[in-house]
Amino acid sequence: QSAFTLTSYIDGVQPLTGAFDGFLVHSRGGAAAPLRVESGGIDIASSLGGEPTLIRTDGAAPIIVLETENDVVGLLGYLPARQPDDDRLRLWEMAGTSHADLYQVGGIEDVLGCPTPVNAGPQHFVVKAALRHLTRWITDGTPPPEAPRLEVDDATGTYVVDDDGIVAGGIRTPLVDVPVDRLSGEASPEASVACLLFGSTTPLADDRLAELYPDADTYLAAFEASADEVIAAGFVLDDDRDALLAEAQPDRIP
Repeated sequence: QSAFTLTSYIDGVQPLTGAFDGFLVHSRGGAAAPLRVESGGIDIASSLGGEPTLIRTDGAAPIIVLETENDVVGLLGYLPARQPDDDRLRLWEMAGTSHADLYQVGGIEDVLGCPTPVNAGPQHFVVKAALRHLTRWITDGTPPPEAPRLEVDDATGTYVVDDDGIVAGGIRTPLVDVPVDRLSGEASPEASVACLLFGSTTPLADDRLAELYPDADTYLAAFEASADEVIAAGFVLDDDRDALLAEAQPDRIP
């Protein structure tokens, strides 16, 4: 919800005040919240499906927009508000992620009552890198790397996916490029509105894992190579290399 109002702030208030040095906008929808209403408070839910709103980039403050799979295509409908990177904006779209995920809820996942396991994707690693880049962009003018967009079929408005149902494009980590699960922003059709935001984690079948990885050593080598690639690209911190490698699950390989 805060990203709806932060978008409005960047476009309508920051140009008047210049109060902030930079912005990290996480999981915004396609529209923005109104700056005012005639009576009562602003109803954030009314912004869903509203007019697509671009973020102004004519100010001094740099902006990083972070989007998960089900922010771009899904309930929040960011897709029509996509805009190109420029001197003051970077858009990072993260493959295998959802608006909210297991990292955020941890041991209380069962309390949510979602019909399938929630997304256990890698977005927290990418968010930390984005914060580091934003700080550097503000302090010494070094811009963050530009990121590929998640691939969307223009004819259907749905994601392009591989044989395992994993989305193509976007910022990629070993959790999606060396998978043992299908990590997705798509939730079960039976999911509640809240659970729609948590995506899903679907284990790949043992025979598929055996097809992908002859043995655990092959899997681990591929996982490490993918981790080093995303770190070198600047989308995960080198400080987080060990933590990212710890996400590997060699015991899953038959």
